[in-house]
This record gives sequence, C-alpha cells and structure tokens, in this order.
Amino acid sequence: MKNISLKLFITTAAIAAIVFVLGLTPLGIIPLGFMNVTILCIPVIVGVLTLGLKSGLILGACFGLASTLRAFGIPTPASALVSNLMAKQPLLVILMSMLPRLAVPAVSFFAYRFSVRFTSQVKRFPALTKAADSLVFIIAFPALMIALYAFKLFPFWLTALMFVLFAAFEMLFASKSDNSSLILASCAGSLTNTVLYLGLMLLFYRMCGIDTQAVLNLIAGTGIIAGGTEAMAAAILTPPIIAALRRAHLSYI
Repeated sequence: MKNISLKLFITTAAIAAIVFVLGLTPLGIIPLGFMNVTILCIPVIVGVLTLGLKSGLILGACFGLASTLRAFGIPTPASALVSNLMAKQPLLVILMSMLPRLAVPAVSFFAYRFSVRFTSQVKRFPALTKAADSLVFIIAFPALMIALYAFKLFPFWLTALMFVLFAAFEMLFASKSDNSSLILASCAGSLTNTVLYLGLMLLFYRMCGIDTQAVLNLIAGTGIIAGGTEAMAAAILTPPIIAALRRAHLSYI
C-alpha cells in the first residue's frame, strides 16, 4: 500500500512538472496575439483519468497557477484580452485563471465515469455499438478534419497525418479499450476550460465596466477556433497516452 501511494505521489509530481514546463514555456502555449491556444489541458486530463480525482485536482491547480503567472507577465506578456482586465481588477484575473482549470479534471472524471457506465449498457447491443463506432470513425472525425482544413487552421499534410494516426489507434486499440469514453472525457474537459474561461472573461469585463461589444466577436471567434483546436488535440492525444501509461502500470483507476 505504501509503495502504491509513493508511486502515485511521484507520478502526480512528474505530471505536475510537465504542466509547469508547458505552461511557463512556449512549448505548451501557442500565442495568437489576442488569445493563447493551450495544450495544458491534456496532461491534466491524462492525470485525472489515470491517477484519480484528487491528483487531477492538484494538476488542475498547477494549470491554474501557471495560467495566473502568465497573466501577470511571467515569463512573457499576457494576451491583449487578459491585459485589459488585469489593468482593472487583478483579483478577477486570478479567479478567471484558476476556476476553469479546477473544473477541467472534475468534468473529465465524471464524464468518463458516466460514459463507461453508459457504454457498458450499450455493449449489450453489438449492432448499436458498431454503428456508433462507425459514426465516429467514418463520419464525425473526417468531417472535423475537413472543416479544420477548410478554415485553414492546419495544412493538408498535418490534417491527413492526424487522421492516419487516429485511424491507426482506432484499429489497434479501440476495440480493446474504453477509447470512446476517453475521447468523450477529453473533449468535455477541454471544452469546459474554453467555455468557463471565456465566459468568466466576458462576465468580468461587464463587471469592470469594460466595453464588451468591441471584444464580443473576438471572444466568440477565439472560442470556436481555439476551443475546437484544443478539444480535437485532447481527443487525439489523450487515449494513446493513457494506453501507454496503462501498459507501464501507471494507471490507478
């Protein structure tokens, strides 16, 4: 029991270190000038789905702390939208940076639990299960890839590569794992971060008397582009990472 607790602590600390490295270096954040696209949700989601809710909340707090430091210009200046609010009320920026990041592991954890229970019921009907898998594999994911390419978010070669990697993972692991539940939990956690963060930003803008009309379209557009990109990245990367951790016996739930 002590060995398991020590192993869990070390794994949590290692993932927390990854969160800080990604959060405080250019590795984990893609600056767009007016907003940042982040992949910090991925280690948090991976952590909560392999280590449990308690460790997940710790990782979410690390994510929030890294985001708070960036909002205060450490190590690089914050985005324009955050800077506008920082000039009015720094405390609200801290709340905006922390609360959505604590919600990410909670939403991912319970979405996964719900999906696993639902899937266990659906598996009683093999034809329905195969139809659902076909819908994701043949229709939904390719449609998302086409949309991303149409909006010029990714070059064609990268779009095609992501589809090939997803297809390979589906064929190798999906039938033997809870892949669909992991994908659902990953998307739910990532979208929770986007919706809550931008929602709180808009609310705090209004509370501080900042003109929201001038930034409303910018926030909405950023939410669609950044939020969609982050959710897709989480859906693609989280399942194979968790599969690797399970093979290394580093999963505890």
